[in-house]
Amino acid sequence: MPDEVARCADHRGHGLHIKPGFTGLWQIDGRPDLGWNECSRLDLYHVEKWTVTRDLQTLWRTSKVIIEPEGAH
Repeated sequence: MPDEVARCADHRGHGLHIKPGFTGLWQIDGRPDLGWNECSRLDLYHVEKWTVTRDLQTLWRTSKVIIEPEGAH
């Protein structure tokens, strides 16, 4: 959405250059308790520090959150 892209201008738009996935750090590290800025920071961290190992760790942690959905609404 154009208004969302405009808000991302301060974050160099890194998150706009990747395909969306089904999980991410903010989904497993805070969920509804995080604000937009913190979610964006976690997404950018993921983009800038990406490795296959980190993706596998994120998938593992996601499976644990699915089984025990603490913080989910």
